[in-house]
Amino acid sequence: MFISMYFKTLTTNKYKIQYIIISIISISPFIFLKIPGEFENFPKMSFLQWSLSVVLIYQFFKERHIKKTITFNYIDILILIFLILCSTSLYNAINPYQAIPVLIHWWFCGILYFFIVFNEITLFPNLFFFSSISVGLIAIIGILQNYQVDFISFIPQTVSPAGTFGNKNMAAHFVAILIPYIFGAISFSKNKIHKYLFCSILIISFFYILLTGTRASWLAVLISLTIAVILYLNTHEFRKNNNYLANIQFFIILIIIISCFYLFIKEIGLLNNILNRILECFQNEKVSSAQLRLIWWSNTISLIKDNIWTGIGLGNFKIVYPLYHASNCIDPMFSNSYQLQHVHNDFLELISEIGIWGFLSFILIILNSFYQVYKIANSRVVNPYSKQILLYVSLSLINLLIICFFSFPLKRALPPILLIINIAYISLTFRKSVYNKNKYNLKHNNILTIFLILILSASFFLYPKIILNDKYYAEGLNFLRNRQLNKAEEQLKKSYQMFYNWNYNVFSLLGYINEMNKNYSKAITYYKISLKLHPNNINTLFRIAISYSKQQDFNYAKLYLKKFLTIMPQSAEGHANLGNIYFYQHNYKAAESEYKIANALNPNLAIARNNLRLLYSICRKNLEICTSR
Repeated sequence: MFISMYFKTLTTNKYKIQYIIISIISISPFIFLKIPGEFENFPKMSFLQWSLSVVLIYQFFKERHIKKTITFNYIDILILIFLILCSTSLYNAINPYQAIPVLIHWWFCGILYFFIVFNEITLFPNLFFFSSISVGLIAIIGILQNYQVDFISFIPQTVSPAGTFGNKNMAAHFVAILIPYIFGAISFSKNKIHKYLFCSILIISFFYILLTGTRASWLAVLISLTIAVILYLNTHEFRKNNNYLANIQFFIILIIIISCFYLFIKEIGLLNNILNRILECFQNEKVSSAQLRLIWWSNTISLIKDNIWTGIGLGNFKIVYPLYHASNCIDPMFSNSYQLQHVHNDFLELISEIGIWGFLSFILIILNSFYQVYKIANSRVVNPYSKQILLYVSLSLINLLIICFFSFPLKRALPPILLIINIAYISLTFRKSVYNKNKYNLKHNNILTIFLILILSASFFLYPKIILNDKYYAEGLNFLRNRQLNKAEEQLKKSYQMFYNWNYNVFSLLGYINEMNKNYSKAITYYKISLKLHPNNINTLFRIAISYSKQQDFNYAKLYLKKFLTIMPQSAEGHANLGNIYFYQHNYKAAESEYKIANALNPNLAIARNNLRLLYSICRKNLEICTSR
């Protein structure tokens, strides 16, 4: 019934463009590819940009001769400033290619914002209905994955239960951001069957979020629900005497539902998992994910202090962070096998990448949005219908910002779109009802069309290359793990042919394969290419030093090992290999010093212990022969 009503409206409503946009946004969470590597984020991003661009360009050409009167809003200017500063930050980037996908997506979101406000497109409350159905399906898929139901095993995932996302955290974040939309769907449904449907989706979504163990999502939902209850308790309707009975019934039903839900999760053993996840934040025996975040944030603050004005360039956090991984606190996770890609705090990552002015423009966008929410809520001109929509939109925005504080949703495909849609609705409502002064005529379609075509062209050209680059890289890595070196090299070469400057790990692996084949000159060539793309990659710095030492080129080996040890002074293996180089150069005192450091850092490292014994044996245990060295 609900779907048939939608198609009936789609064919008769003059604003059918709105329903097409809503459909695209609602379908996008289910876009993924059955390939190794980047199988869902860039496919989702591509689908959103390409499909929405076609719709927007069609609408632009349709109204290309129409001049419209636009009410000025400070958010418009702030969004333009933010986009410009994101773009200019590439001047400071070590590897500007890392910024391109994120930058394209931000510019697309900006154009979508202007399209919505200039054309006065109201996506709500219909977006509540369709996005709620999407959330419900994602939650159901995730629950089935958690209990290992076979018929959905074709959906790829890295950390279960991920629904149709890369891992469970990304899926839980998406669901948590849209929980207020589900409340909106319940509130605006006129049919009882629809209300029961959305209530069921709400319960399923809560259960799925609990299953994932994603504490940022728990906190976001808890805070937004608390705000909603406080606002409800302060409404005029709640304080009416004739509504007391209804309010009492509401709270009794709510308590019963919560009690049943509590008993259910306790019965299936989920309650203990939830408590353990909460207690992890306060345990000192091992480093929890919450404590890791504090370490990452502390080190990132040092990075920000050194680059406060200009930033390090959009998308370049992972390139520069190795230099700061022990600046305030030693990052226990940072090693040859794991190097931090995101700080797990979008605000810190944003200010580190685009500088204080770009970050300030972003914060002012958010603050202006909430200021306008406040003005709309206190306006007598705005009808209660719009205010009610505004409540759920604002709660969704709050959820997103809370999750941004603990993770990196703004680097993904859907959250920036949801962010800009929420802000666009606030801006549009404000300029239509509260503040309609300072109007100006603007023939905007030509400008926006040109920008959109440029962005669409860049997206269409680059995103498939990135997806294939990661696909071939993942296949090559799997072959390498299985010691199939020839097949690994073949796939890795395909990878860099797709997008030469994108994945520095491709060249590192090609160098490692040639190093294993004792083709050290070729290995060094690949390592140097990798270091051009990521000069602080500790794996590559270490391996290129080893390759130079195998060629007996000890000066270059020493140079790269010292660079490695500048970043990783706590590496026993690095000091031991530097000791070997000094040993081969007959600098025995320096060799002894490096071996002792390595032995102190890791007494179980055989190479340091054995070579120190060999050194003492050669130098007659007291270095008498070596005093002149």
